Amino acid sequence: MKSRLQSIQRIDLDAQPIDEKILESIVNKTDGRIQVTKTEEWPYSVHGVVAMTFNGHTAWGTGTLIGPNIVLTAGHNLYDHTHRCVPDRKSIQFLPAINGQVLPFGAVEVEQYFISPEFVKEDNQDFGLLVLKEPIGDVTGYFGLACLEENELKTKKINVTGYPGDKVA
Repeated sequence: MKSRLQSIQRIDLDAQPIDEKILESIVNKTDGRIQVTKTEEWPYSVHGVVAMTFNGHTAWGTGTLIGPNIVLTAGHNLYDHTHRCVPDRKSIQFLPAINGQVLPFGAVEVEQYFISPEFVKEDNQDFGLLVLKEPIGDVTGYFGLACLEENELKTKKINVTGYPGDKVA
């Protein structure tokens, strides 16, 4: 059977620029987002915070387990275009299902990470991968990764789960 992961085509979902009213609702936090409190339950247990240090400053972003020890995250979480730097690898941790100060599964150190070369070069293809030192996904569960055809993707309901900067204290 031929792998569907050999190439990924660009998918145009007819996205429109954000409307001023929508932007205002986001800024005023009336956008309908809700805080999940049972983060230790699947499927929320597969999401977490990627915490790291850039030049002595702590930063964080959202990551999602796509394998027992593989986390998909944004490239901008791992590469700072302004200062053209990457975090100290030894400082990066994945905090699955973190809920405030509660770490139901602890913190997992990162063994290595990868950033899309296109993101570093041209601020394009904003993704990165973390390889964790231990397979915490065997405990939390994990998603996987699928490449869907455009017509398949348009029929799916999508729930965005993460740790937005304006909601995390």
